[in-house]
Amino acid sequence: MMHYSVGARLDPAHGALSASVTITVPAALVTSPMVLVLSDSATISFIDATPRAEVTVSSEEGLYGHYQKITIRTATPGSAGLRIRLRYAGPLGESGDPPMDRISANNVELNLDSLWLPICEGFATKFTWDAEIRGIGSDLEVVAPGRVGRSRGRVLLSCSTGSPDIAFVAMRGLRRAEANGFEFYARHLASQEARDFLRQGAAAVKFLEAWFGAMPVRPMRVVMVQRERVGGYSRPGYIVVVDKGPSPESAVGKFIAHEFAHEWWSTGASDSEDRWLSETLAEYVALRYVESAFGTQTRDTFLASMREAARDAGPVLGSGRRSDTVLYQKGPLLLMALEERIGRERLDRLLAGLAPKPPQTTAEFLQALAGAAGDESAQEFERSLRR
Repeated sequence: MMHYSVGARLDPAHGALSASVTITVPAALVTSPMVLVLSDSATISFIDATPRAEVTVSSEEGLYGHYQKITIRTATPGSAGLRIRLRYAGPLGESGDPPMDRISANNVELNLDSLWLPICEGFATKFTWDAEIRGIGSDLEVVAPGRVGRSRGRVLLSCSTGSPDIAFVAMRGLRRAEANGFEFYARHLASQEARDFLRQGAAAVKFLEAWFGAMPVRPMRVVMVQRERVGGYSRPGYIVVVDKGPSPESAVGKFIAHEFAHEWWSTGASDSEDRWLSETLAEYVALRYVESAFGTQTRDTFLASMREAARDAGPVLGSGRRSDTVLYQKGPLLLMALEERIGRERLDRLLAGLAPKPPQTTAEFLQALAGAAGDESAQEFERSLRR
């Protein structure tokens, strides 16, 4: 697995950062080219790769918005390890409108959406890390996957289990609670939404572990942030949810079950057709949790809304990135149809068998499906994904 060593200083007054990053790539993972993406708001002052390699930086626009593309070409890929070093500084580029990332005196939220680190293109490559972050106020509580500590004005982060991102939140006034295998952080633990997340999170962990086995990463941390943009996200051992006020408890249950499901189902590069292996499977699992916790009538209400949204959706499989409607609405409906075709018990056994080492590609999933339910069922399901 790749390893990142990161030293960063945050400038809350200007919403900026400076960073020094060393990426160590084992020989078995060295390809040519290797492509990293970094925010276009960062000014790179130094970059090199050893053993000697050709390094080019270009300005691009596409899947990641405006960004810098760092391309590294080696003469003999795979014959030796690679060390990539960068230094850069600049304001944090906004991710989305309203943005998801923040650097301020009272709130810090960083994740791969802001491209604050040079991340492998596709967001599917996992790495371990050690990071020293300066500029975070001592009165802010820091939540991140792995180990979190403080020393001499620095926040120290480390993770040995692997993730495609170094994501963390720092907020004033966070409080901590525990429930059935996960830690929950929020400013107001007594709020209705916080209580719902605690209750549904504990029940969802129990449901998922009964199906797929023990949670791959412990402790599992969930932090509730306050910002305009409502989207949450999941990383191994770490989930961010947004305090958006009271919601139906069934919606809270479906959301947290989906995010917890990513602890098993998180394969497929974000810019490939295989992304359904992450988002569609997680949403199907979340619907199954809703059925278990709230009954078939509540599940069917969600399904009816999904059918309406997916009426004109495109195919699940095809070139490029799929739309959210395809991944979160149409895809789960196709898995429900597959369940009806081959039987719930058979599909449950298939997913339970795949969970410890989930398929990386659609072809791998279809092969496993053929082994469990026959070639005809696998071929029909593939046709439905392409239809």
